[in-house]
Amino acid sequence: MYCPRCGQQPASNAIRFCANCGLRLEGVSYLLANEGTLPTQAPTAPTAPTMKQRDMRRGAKFLLSSFISLPLFALLCAIPENPAPLIVPITLFIAGICWILYAKIFGDDTSLPQKAKPLQQNLQPVYFPPAQSHTALPSIRTAEIEPPHSVIEHTTRQLKPEKQRQ
Repeated sequence: MYCPRCGQQPASNAIRFCANCGLRLEGVSYLLANEGTLPTQAPTAPTAPTMKQRDMRRGAKFLLSSFISLPLFALLCAIPENPAPLIVPITLFIAGICWILYAKIFGDDTSLPQKAKPLQQNLQPVYFPPAQSHTALPSIRTAEIEPPHSVIEHTTRQLKPEKQRQ
């Protein structure tokens, strides 16, 4: 076996990397052993989040929104010098903490119900369009067609002397 990148032959087939270019040779030996076919892997579907995970994410979003909105509401407090607008980010923070704790303690580890897929019954199969009849082209007799002129014929005529042209 030779390295497909640089063409150097390794000392033995047990070597994992090419000594010249560093290409990993394990995959190459697998392809050679299986006549160039790659192993087929069944695609794994992503697991649906559980209700507990969904509720904990929702609580984390509340926490994040409280941290993002805190500077905005702090500026609103500075204008009238009244701390009342800070109630909004504090409420979001407390709601996020409560939501996460509730999901952690009472959350259900069952997966969420999957959305219903549209029914395939109403779909009609796709077919090719019907064959269309075409009128036959008139037959052309190729023996009667004049062959194309040579590219150099015009030039060689100009090279002939005047006497030979007439």
